[in-house]
Amino acid sequence: MKLKNRKYRQWLLVPVTIITLSLGWKYPWIAFIVPIVMLLGIGSIFLQRGRFFCGNCCPRGAFYDRILYPISQRKKIPSFLRSKIFRWMVLVLLFGVFLFQAALGPFTIEHFGRMFWLMCTVTTGIGVFLGLFFSQRTWCSFCPIGTLGCSFAKDRQALTIKRDICVGCKLCEKKCPMNIKILEASKNGTLVAPDCLKCGECIAVCPKKALSFARN
Repeated sequence: MKLKNRKYRQWLLVPVTIITLSLGWKYPWIAFIVPIVMLLGIGSIFLQRGRFFCGNCCPRGAFYDRILYPISQRKKIPSFLRSKIFRWMVLVLLFGVFLFQAALGPFTIEHFGRMFWLMCTVTTGIGVFLGLFFSQRTWCSFCPIGTLGCSFAKDRQALTIKRDICVGCKLCEKKCPMNIKILEASKNGTLVAPDCLKCGECIAVCPKKALSFARN
């Protein structure tokens, strides 16, 4: 995976987020992009690629990386936002609220479309707010789909590190949008971090070219 190709792909995905947020309230059918993206994200779990979809194919993730990153303070993500308890609380809360609103009806395309739009707008707003003060991908540390991927996805393309040529500069960790402690989590040469987005930023910044994704 080349970082340049990822950037091009993300720039193509950014308008999806903007169009959904800006027009979904007026044209509810547009907001059905939201469940489609969610299902694709869940489907990627069965492909055993970890959180590859989150880091490379998610329209909202692309928005955060391309639009929010330049104005983000890029500080570390608060640890409590990454805790399993908090993540599962968010997942249960969001899906619970959605099911409650769905039960109220009416069972029409307009109603469900506006529900998806409202959910996307509120959560994106939270993500932008947090991303301004912390990493641009702070929302991704407790995104419900990301939580499912982190909990159940198997990773057949893990990040590997050549310890014999690594100089321990930690530039890879500084560049990681998820604040993963790469050197600490890869003592045996393979990264053990389910939240790795497969973005390739760490690989691109490594001065010794010590990082790569396993090919199985």
